[in-house]
Amino acid sequence: SSAHILPVPINISCGRPSLDVLWFSSGPEVSALRLTAFLSVFDCVEFSELFGQIEDSLLGALCLITYVVLQVQTLSEEDVDAYLSQAVCQRLKSSPELQQIELPLLSSRAVQLGSLYVRGISHLLGANNASGCPLPSAALMPWHVFDGRLFHSKYLLAHRGVEKHELLDDDPSCLSQFLLLKEKLVETCRKRSRALQSRPRAPERSLSPSPGGSSGEDWRQRGETAGGHQRGWGWRERRGQNVYKSRDRMWGRGGHRGRGQDFYSCHSSEDMSRCLKLPRGRSNHYRGRYQLAPRWPHPSAP
Repeated sequence: SSAHILPVPINISCGRPSLDVLWFSSGPEVSALRLTAFLSVFDCVEFSELFGQIEDSLLGALCLITYVVLQVQTLSEEDVDAYLSQAVCQRLKSSPELQQIELPLLSSRAVQLGSLYVRGISHLLGANNASGCPLPSAALMPWHVFDGRLFHSKYLLAHRGVEKHELLDDDPSCLSQFLLLKEKLVETCRKRSRALQSRPRAPERSLSPSPGGSSGEDWRQRGETAGGHQRGWGWRERRGQNVYKSRDRMWGRGGHRGRGQDFYSCHSSEDMSRCLKLPRGRSNHYRGRYQLAPRWPHPSAP
């Protein structure tokens, strides 16, 4: 039987605003109301103090990651570090730089978490549009906020237990923003009795073992691109391609096929292994096991 995340009523201190006000009115008070309505969808009203202090794309990412952490109890501190570091570092990398990232391992769990995040982006955009666009829609577009290959590399580094400065590409500015976002996330989770725990996971398997049996410890020094990386991994160049042609391309797209109303996650290693054994192109039966239900009831049909 399918397991659904139950909808949570939206709690807005000033009452539920009308769409006429959110969409067509203007003025400072309306702008503040739009932001409050948007943050309320993700139960993150306290993040309003960050508006204007951090980039809009980072504020949207923080709302989504916090909401996912509150909903999915199996997410660990390492998973959060991977999500946040990807969001902070992605916006500073060019398309060629993203394409040249090397992956020593293929982690099925990283694929699932990436798919979960990509599906959440559609909810992020929907909430922003319904609230009258307090954040620019362009700042929340998938190609501006997420790259599957970069997230996969951050996931592997986070679960290896590398130092935070290494996880943030030795960039002091990125490290500062990462620590700020994580502090806000942990504080919000603590208020809602959600404690993050460290649960590092061992690597699953190597994509391209060398003849000498080199380990993943020196994967960044190897000359080859692990996993046979080809063009088309980035969001900007994947349009029109079949996402299930290979496991590499399936990861690069995060398993997303445009079904923005579904928001899935695998909650155990058993689920992950089951997902890996699926025949290519036949994952529909398993993709519906976990869904994020809407936070408000749909109106009845006339």
